[in-house]
Amino acid sequence: MRAYLSVFKLRLIHGMQYRVAAYAGIATQFFWGFMIIMVFEAFYSSSGATQPMTLSQLVTYVWLQQSFLYFIMMWYRDHSLFDLITQGNIAYELCRPLNLLFFMVCQTDCWSSRRSYSTVSTYISCVIFST
Repeated sequence: MRAYLSVFKLRLIHGMQYRVAAYAGIATQFFWGFMIIMVFEAFYSSSGATQPMTLSQLVTYVWLQQSFLYFIMMWYRDHSLFDLITQGNIAYELCRPLNLLFFMVCQTDCWSSRRSYSTVSTYISCVIFST
């Protein structure tokens, strides 16, 4: 019984580390979202010129950007692409008879679909918070 309890305890601690990291990521997204909005609000209030977007449209855009950041930042999603470029192996990939962009997008989307839970939870929390 003692072994089962210790395994349960280790798995609980291991799972809580990832949960805390997810909460920290959500807090970071909110922090930077508020910072960007405050900077743009200062620009909008100090300028007399007409802006291309209203402030409410800009706030919506910033929250959408923050909630979908994980989907649009390709540099963080797949390190193998950087390895291909820095090691010169991208030439081998370019010789393949397929669309390299579509291949890389499918490859990174497969990898990111496994981690989409945290992104979806961030998106839902941003939507709930912004309404």
